[in-house]
Amino acid sequence: GEVDALAMQCLSNYLLVTCTLTNLEMAGNNMGPHLFSLLCEGLMTNTTVLHLNISNNRLGPDGAAILGQLLSHQVAGGQTEGGWGDKFLPPLLCCKCSTNEIGVSGATALAAQLSRNDRLLHLDLSC
Repeated sequence: GEVDALAMQCLSNYLLVTCTLTNLEMAGNNMGPHLFSLLCEGLMTNTTVLHLNISNNRLGPDGAAILGQLLSHQVAGGQTEGGWGDKFLPPLLCCKCSTNEIGVSGATALAAQLSRNDRLLHLDLSC
């Protein structure tokens, strides 16, 4: 199947407010980097999604860079001006991103961001 920009924006908006979804399966939607970036807008502040499958979506190197931004954004806890924040964002623990043709430049961009993520347990970048 395929998803369009309106559907992806609706899903992204839902991800901003949901407090129950823990597993998001988006494999095989041919979203490409633009629609993936819309999805990431909702995932950036989502506090419940722990498992994400975005395999086979033609993300390419640009999508890999966007994924790197998402994974580096989602870190556990954080220090605020008044001390340690009382809200800890549970980051993605598992991300399946196989068959997305990210290439060397995409893998390099992704790797540069992964050093900021201390919670990801599983990352699948297989072809």
